[in-house]
Amino acid sequence: MGRSRTSSGVIPPGFTPIVRVARRKESPKSLAELTDAFVVSRKVSGVSRDTEVSYSHWLKRLAKEVDHTDPLAVQRFLSSLRDRGLSASSVFKAFSVVRTFFRWCVAACFVRTALPGAIAREVAAASPTPDG
Repeated sequence: MGRSRTSSGVIPPGFTPIVRVARRKESPKSLAELTDAFVVSRKVSGVSRDTEVSYSHWLKRLAKEVDHTDPLAVQRFLSSLRDRGLSASSVFKAFSVVRTFFRWCVAACFVRTALPGAIAREVAAASPTPDG
């Protein structure tokens, strides 16, 4: 009786297994750190060089103007792109990158929710149509 069972068999009484647990590096906290981590993760996953450059470009602009993952701040950033005279296709590209980034953040448990649907609908309404 003095033995307990595990999935790997019987452990004798008084036996203390030595388990080495790898310590995780501290999770990124700032938006700039998150965007850098995202670009690295996409590069490792094998995205094309053009995609990597696009992700890096738009996310650096985002991190320069927004210091946290607040959806309203992100919405202001996207709206400011339109106000600066960027084309609808450029604004939509920025939105696509930001949306992909936030989905990755949710999947990696860095943020709780992706961008609200209202932001997606607003940007989609202003995006170019396939016909021109």
